[in-house]
Amino acid sequence: MAFILYHTQGCHLCKQAESLIRPLLNPGTELQLVDLLDDADALAVYTEKIPVFVNTQSKDVLCWPFNAQDVMYFIEGSAL
Repeated sequence: MAFILYHTQGCHLCKQAESLIRPLLNPGTELQLVDLLDDADALAVYTEKIPVFVNTQSKDVLCWPFNAQDVMYFIEGSAL
């Protein structure tokens, strides 16, 4: 299973989101960090929603603001 965290450089909310997500991921679960400025399609969709946590398989999306409980439900739902 793999996830993407869309972010931008210097975004304190993005750093906060990554710090929240990483400890909740199961070992072997990949978290890819993608800067929105490097992905024009994502930039068009998520510009004002970052940080954005995406399941790469289901394409489910969790937009900021979110907390640890939201992330746990999102990850667990992705595992179904």
